[in-house]
Amino acid sequence: MSGVTSCSRNLVLLLACQAVTTLGLMVLVPILPLYMATLTGIDTLGAARWSSLALAAPGLGTLCFAPLAGQWCDRFGYRRMLLVSLAVFIASMLLMALSTSVLSFMLGRLLQGMSTIGVVLTAFVGHASSDRSRGRSLGLQESAIACGALVGPVLGGMMLDQWSLKPLLIASGLLTGMAGGVLWSQLTEPPKSVPDKNL
Repeated sequence: MSGVTSCSRNLVLLLACQAVTTLGLMVLVPILPLYMATLTGIDTLGAARWSSLALAAPGLGTLCFAPLAGQWCDRFGYRRMLLVSLAVFIASMLLMALSTSVLSFMLGRLLQGMSTIGVVLTAFVGHASSDRSRGRSLGLQESAIACGALVGPVLGGMMLDQWSLKPLLIASGLLTGMAGGVLWSQLTEPPKSVPDKNL
């Protein structure tokens, strides 16, 4: 019974982490062109081009590091890799928040992709779920992603009236850090499955 409770707690924590990190990824989307204009000091067209590159940059980081992240989950453990990914993700948010140039901001965006937080969360959710509940768990993860993707841009647009992007990114990084602290204290490593000798 305690194993079922542990799996349920793990799933709830992972879904909450997924929603928070997706929100952190999406919060800057509606205001990114305005922010890039302040960093570059160029016209609207130039800022739009830099914004396109900034939006694409995490994809490059994930493309390069996702296969390694999956291997490292198997080798070092899912809990440990999730905490490492969260630390890199938080560092990327703070780097973007404290950037004074477009190049350092782009480096933060690349680092965000290199964190491979989505890959590690998906691997953890899949590994921590039983065969009967894996599909449901992955469906719930997609719902958590959708929640973050819905709230993030709305929050970013609304908060721009009160804050600039810098404190918004710092707040997102701190919120993710708090989520990481909860995960560190509450999340348990799922047991390794024993290979079937009949296969």
